[in-house]
Amino acid sequence: MDGYALRAAQTLAASSGSPVGIPVVGKVFTGEGRSTLTANTAMGITTGAPVPINADAVIPHEQVTVRNGKIFIEKPCLWATASFHRRKTSAAAKRS
Repeated sequence: MDGYALRAAQTLAASSGSPVGIPVVGKVFTGEGRSTLTANTAMGITTGAPVPINADAVIPHEQVTVRNGKIFIEKPCLWATASFHRRKTSAAAKRS
């Protein structure tokens, strides 16, 4: 899913009357190596890209507003890692 990788705890105070703003510090693309998310930031992420280390949630881009290098979130991310699909291992690796 295209969206933003972040720490779910950063969004706990979010509401429509008081959105939480989180700086976006980069973007992760499919086929790239893993990135590391720094504290109190978010990273854009494309479908199939590896989720950055330290991120435990991905929020779809349709659920945020982007302004001045930040994403603004109006609802807490309550389902940390619910949208993640773990990397599959090869059959050969399973047999060894």
